[in-house]
Amino acid sequence: MNIIIIDDEVNSTELLKIMLGKHCPEGNITGIYNNPLEGRAAVEKYFETGKPNLLFLDIEMPYMNGFELLDSLEKINFEVVFITAYNHYAIKAFKYNAIDYLLKPYSAADLKEAFARVKERSLQSGAFHHLKTILLNSIDIKEKPGTLKKIAIPTSEGVEFVKLDQIIRCEASQNYCKVVVSRQRAILVSKNIGEIEESLPEELFLRVHKSHIVNVNYVLKYIKSEGGSLLMEDGEEVAVSRLKKDEVLKKLFSS
Repeated sequence: MNIIIIDDEVNSTELLKIMLGKHCPEGNITGIYNNPLEGRAAVEKYFETGKPNLLFLDIEMPYMNGFELLDSLEKINFEVVFITAYNHYAIKAFKYNAIDYLLKPYSAADLKEAFARVKERSLQSGAFHHLKTILLNSIDIKEKPGTLKKIAIPTSEGVEFVKLDQIIRCEASQNYCKVVVSRQRAILVSKNIGEIEESLPEELFLRVHKSHIVNVNYVLKYIKSEGGSLLMEDGEEVAVSRLKKDEVLKKLFSS
């Protein structure tokens, strides 16, 4: 697996080089760049040759951050592992979108796990994911979590990018979850509803039942009963658990 490292911190790139050599011997480092502009040029140079297979990419760098670097490329035919010191909402976004990352300072175990996931994906798919993906224009790592605008939803056919404000509700279906984006359309995701809940911003979404998450902006009506229920814009009536009733009403009246 041919590797390029782009990180403006010299100590960071030297440490990663040593750790890769010791713990990931299958990796062949073809270039290390502390200037993101030089790193970008090197990545473009290797497009036609199939190198690199894997890019370790810092996020916060001078001249051009990691997201901007990827977004400036015509195509992406390699895997990416982000390197970041940011440990709040951006990490949540990476987790949901199955994007690998290393949180500084990272351990040998962290590195080996990320490398193993990348290797497994490449073996399964037979080709590298085209990573013109997640939120490259939608995440600003210096802003608040509410700036997250899209999520990438893995499906059997690939990855679908959905704006958060288009999601009406999420419904548990055994080990899967149905993400409803309109009256006519729902996306079946091979994640449980707990994983989905962890990935959605609390400002917009609310778990109202063990089987249901709703976008509060799509609630049309609260219907009284023991726990109550919510009439949603897609026409469905979603049950509210008795234990969640007070929390739901508080959220709805404050929205």
